[in-house]
Amino acid sequence: MLAWQKFGNGQTPETTGLKGDKLVGNFYVEFDKAYKSEINELIAQGKTEEEAKKQAPLMLEAQQHHFFSFILPMLNSCFNFRMQVSTNFINFI
Repeated sequence: MLAWQKFGNGQTPETTGLKGDKLVGNFYVEFDKAYKSEINELIAQGKTEEEAKKQAPLMLEAQQHHFFSFILPMLNSCFNFRMQVSTNFINFI
């Protein structure tokens, strides 16, 4: 999802005429190129390769994006459940 958001420019299988898996693959190739470029820049600044891989801005963004894409729907679901329970309790009283 992040690769499409960063490099997709709104492209879809319908707008490009490509199969979905091919289109997604193209975005991941672009992501990988940009990620490797960031790693090389960080290494040039004196980071070790391991540090650079962990600190590359795209990797940090991908980790944050993954966290929020997993956590937010869960929190929303819990909130909706709590609201439903509260509403039912109030209606019961």
